Amino acid sequence: MPFFTEGQDPLNTTPGGEPGRMPIGKPEPDPFAYPSPAETLGAAFRQHNFIVYLLDAINAPQPDMKGVPGYNPIPSVRGTKYEPFADQFLSDRNPAQVAARKVKIDRDQADQDILAQAGWGGTFDSLVATAANPLWLVLIVYWAYRRAKRAQRGFGLR
Repeated sequence: MPFFTEGQDPLNTTPGGEPGRMPIGKPEPDPFAYPSPAETLGAAFRQHNFIVYLLDAINAPQPDMKGVPGYNPIPSVRGTKYEPFADQFLSDRNPAQVAARKVKIDRDQADQDILAQAGWGGTFDSLVATAANPLWLVLIVYWAYRRAKRAQRGFGLR
């Protein structure tokens, strides 16, 4: 009195899986699943915070900077998903630089996809990342200095 039909594997939980076979590979991602808060915050800071962007650029591996005589990066970009970004490739002097730029574009696109999938959470995290930018402090101090100078002149203290 078996609980399963002959040849069916009870561990096979994939929908429409073949009887008697174990599931292979990663499960399909849920298209309605939201990214985790850590993923969303990381993507927001990489996209909207100048200091994090700068540190990321400094710590990124640098490709070989030796130029290849007569190298034109545009044929390697034409007809690919990178064609809309062709103007960014114009200064590249060898294939290693083109490959590094493609990796950077892919990462930026992935971050933008994460923020878009997060919905309002992605918008809120983007605002937090922008507000947490230390360069705002420079603008606020400069504004306060200008206000103080203007007030000083207005009260005849100068």
